Amino acid sequence: MTTERTHPPQGNPSTPSPTRPVEADWLALRRPADAAAREGTQRLLGRLWRYLRARHEEPGEPRQVHLVDVGSGTGANQDWLAPRLPFPSHWTLLDHDADLLSHPTATGQAARRVHGGLDVLPRLLAEIRESEGGDASVVTASALLDLLTAAELDDLADLLVRTGTPALFALSVDGAVTCVPHDEDDEVVARAFEDHQRRDGIAGSSAAGHLADRLRASGAEVVEAATPWRLTSADAPLLRRYLTDRAAVAIEQDPTLETRASTWRDRRLARLDAGSLAVVVGHVDLLVLPQ
Repeated sequence: MTTERTHPPQGNPSTPSPTRPVEADWLALRRPADAAAREGTQRLLGRLWRYLRARHEEPGEPRQVHLVDVGSGTGANQDWLAPRLPFPSHWTLLDHDADLLSHPTATGQAARRVHGGLDVLPRLLAEIRESEGGDASVVTASALLDLLTAAELDDLADLLVRTGTPALFALSVDGAVTCVPHDEDDEVVARAFEDHQRRDGIAGSSAAGHLADRLRASGAEVVEAATPWRLTSADAPLLRRYLTDRAAVAIEQDPTLETRASTWRDRRLARLDAGSLAVVVGHVDLLVLPQ
């Protein structure tokens, strides 16, 4: 498994990459929930194929599409999408973390692996246009947008519109979290968690809406689909990690919450162990179709 290490051309401004570490075990834990959440999004793939055919395909001839997956991690997005695409495809996986690209849990599917950030994406799209005779290209990403700043989202939107490149962005958090049964400290922990996710100018749960607004203002069509996680005791390992990390992040944001968030966590985990907890975590998918 070979990973290319790339650097932006000298003299060009570099777009920052997500700097929060993403752990491979977390990516593995969330895969089943991500897959279940996306099962209702097949209509987005059908709409994307109709768009590509209208713009690129010659009658009676199958078209190969090159997908560039940004923030690909261990390749879960390719694993889920590739067998469901209604068209032949090949892939480039782009991530700022070379260890994830080559991790033992990384997808074994054929793909070019490129170590780099968002600043590399314009060059990759230009290479595809030049080297593949104008083959259609699509940008994809999963669980990425909420890690970007508003400026990065604007740059991404402008790139897609300028190059006429469609995109499919999956599983961006929208900030909606519902726990059943309700706990008196759900909102306290949620507020601290949300504040933490917006540190350093990160867009957090407003990212998908921000990107969609920017794209629509530029004339692109944006199709949305809700893709919530619906977690129960059947998802105990993921839910245990989610609740534990949620409390830890709230405490990191506001250390005065240490006792309150810790006892909230313990109550929630007790419910989980008793099989009496359900959690819905809101996510949204965006299909971007430049006009």
